[in-house]
Formats: sequence, structure tokens, C-alpha cells
Amino acid sequence: MKKMTYVGILLLNSILSVRSDAQDFAYQSPDPYSMKLCAKAISDLVKSGEISIENQNQYPYCHHLMKKVSANEDESIVVELDDTDILISNRMNMYTQFFHACEKGDLETIKNQIKDSNIDIDFKDSSDRSPLKLSVIYKQDDVMKFLLRQHADLNVSFGSEPEAALMYGAQRGNLELVKYLVYRGAKINAYVDKDQKTALMHAAGSGNVKLVKFLVKKGAEIHSLDKFSETALFHAAARGHLDIVIVLIEKGARVDVIGANGRSIAHAAALSGNVELVRYLIDQGADPDLEGDEGSTPLMRAIQIGNLELTKYLIEKHVDLYARDENGFTAFLWASSHGWLELVKILLEKGADLNDKDYEEDNALMWAARLGEEDVVRFLVAYGIDFQATNKMGETALMLAIKHNELEIAEFLRQEEQRN
Repeated sequence: MKKMTYVGILLLNSILSVRSDAQDFAYQSPDPYSMKLCAKAISDLVKSGEISIENQNQYPYCHHLMKKVSANEDESIVVELDDTDILISNRMNMYTQFFHACEKGDLETIKNQIKDSNIDIDFKDSSDRSPLKLSVIYKQDDVMKFLLRQHADLNVSFGSEPEAALMYGAQRGNLELVKYLVYRGAKINAYVDKDQKTALMHAAGSGNVKLVKFLVKKGAEIHSLDKFSETALFHAAARGHLDIVIVLIEKGARVDVIGANGRSIAHAAALSGNVELVRYLIDQGADPDLEGDEGSTPLMRAIQIGNLELTKYLIEKHVDLYARDENGFTAFLWASSHGWLELVKILLEKGADLNDKDYEEDNALMWAARLGEEDVVRFLVAYGIDFQATNKMGETALMLAIKHNELEIAEFLRQEEQRN
């Protein structure tokens, strides 16, 4: 009996320790999920006739059992567990092992537990995920197919509408789940989320080109707009998926659509940093000079993410270097404020205005000084920028460096003032 007791303790400790949100069981009250799992184990065992505990006694029994385990703060303490406790702890452990098998793709364990232990395949883990949902999240397609053949409840995993499961599968790039749902009547062009994204939009963002081709072949609407007036092409471009962008454009997707916030396809692609994608879109007619959200241009977005290759390409396409965003920032001011010295040099070589200012009359030196970009500060001064210029507040670059505690830059600028 002592050996049985110890095994039971180990099993329960294993259950509690593997939970992603396991709590310290030294607390007085057991955590809700462990109580739920214990209740499920009791229910299964009562149903199979292995134990007999009245419904009204199941919660108190679980509470008492969990307190026994919480008392076992080190292995030197032996907690007395009876045969029923051991059966319950074994059953709890089976569910934990089942969840792990779904995550890892251990189909043999899954089949054996369903066959031998009559596991409830719709019971959820501590993160409210069913075995089916776990198989989708961890891309265990063989497990997913098997669970679907075992009639896993889609409603439990994804909600009462088949379209909700369709969106989830598309978002995860899960071709097999999407096929299963489409062949069973899920509406391809429906949407269920607040952003009004269709399955094709989710698939385009997932990067699974085979899934995109399947949905298009089955009638997915390429030109549908989400809440932000963006198409599936936007979602593919924003994530840098050139292969999907090519498929959608070949199927008739338009490159001149502008989102509700003013963002263009070229904007979305620039933020992905994929130079070949931006090049392809411009070759297909996308305008690289369109101002988007906050008045920014694709060139500004390329500079903000520090993509030298993309910035060079856009400059070679003769984009407007003098365009301003809603704060009066040009590409040159963005490069200076971010400390991208090589981009600063390239922009000046291509004709950027050295003494350009934003709407608050801060110039490139002021931004570099306040943000601690010493290399840019030294370069701009050497290049001949007016380091005594003031903004609307009457502040010079030196004053801003002191204000923002950039003392080395302040000392450098002070010395420059003395020399001049």
C-alpha cells in the first residue's frame, strides 16, 4: 500500500507540474482546473463502474484529494492515498498524457488511450484547448484527421458555426482542416470575426500557398474587403509572401486598392522588408509614392525598419524624397532620427535637403541629438548642417541633447559652438 501511495503522489505531482499555468499548491484552495480535471476523472470512473461517489460528494472529494497532494511539499513526506485516490490520479494523468500526445503527434498513444481508456476526446486542457484544437495549433495533421474521424466536436473546439473553424484553420495555414470543412459545407466567403476577414485573407497571411490556391479554386472571392478595406492581397503583402501575391495577382487581384487608413499595397509590402516583393508589385503597377497611414510613404516605412536594400531600390525608382508625413517628417528626417547613418548618406547624395525641418521646425541634427544618435550627429555637423538652428520652442540641438541627458553629444556640440 505504501508503494501504491507513493506512485499516486508522483502521478498527481506530474499532472500538476506539467500544466502551463500550474500554481503553487501550498495555497489553501486548489486551482480551478485541477478541480475540473479531478471531477472529470471521477465522472469517467463512476460511469465505467470502477468507483462509486455520489454527485454531491464529488466536489468535496476532489478538494480533499488536492489538499492531500498540496501537503506533500517534499518527497520525504508520504501522503496516504487509498485505492480510489490512485484510480482518480491515474485517470487525471491519462488526460494529461493525451493532451501531450496531441501536441507531439503521438498517434499511437492517442489511439491506445481512446481504445483502452475511453478518453473523452472533447475534454479541454488548462488553457481551454480541446485535443482537436491542439492538433491544429501544433500542426499535427495526422492527429487532426484521426480525431475528426473519431467525431471530435468542432463546436467544442471552434464555436457553433463551421465558418469559425474554417477561419481558425485558414489562419493557421491548415490545408487539411480547411478541406475537411469546405467539403462539409462551410461557406468560403463568410466571415465571423469583428475585422470581417475571410478565410482567403487569413490563408494569404498564413503563408500557405497551397491553401490559397485551394480556396481560390473553390470560389473564394479575391476582391472582398475586410473592415479596413483591405483585400487578401494586402494580407499576403504585409507578411512578405511573394508566392501568394503572385498567385492572387495572376487570378486578378488589383494592386491599386487603397485601405481605409490610406495604406497601399506597396506600403504593406514595404513594412515586410521583402525587396523582391516590392519590386514585383511596382512592376505590376503599384504606386511607390502613394501616401498611406499617417501620411507615410513606402520609402519612409523602409527606412523605419532599417532596410538598406529596400531603401536603395526605392530611391533608384526615383520616388519622392521630399514627401512629408502628418508630422512633417521626410525620409531624411526619419533616417536621421533612427540613426541609420548609411541611409542618411545615401539620401544626401540623392539630393535630400540637409537643413530640412519638420512641422515643429526640428531638423535632422535636433532629432539625432535628442535620441542619442552620436554617429549621425557627428556626420551631420561635419557635412555642414546648421547646428545653431532653433525649433519653434527656441531650442538648439545642444539644448535638446542636454534636456534628454545625452551628455556626450552635448559636449561635442558645445565644443563645435566654441570652435565656430
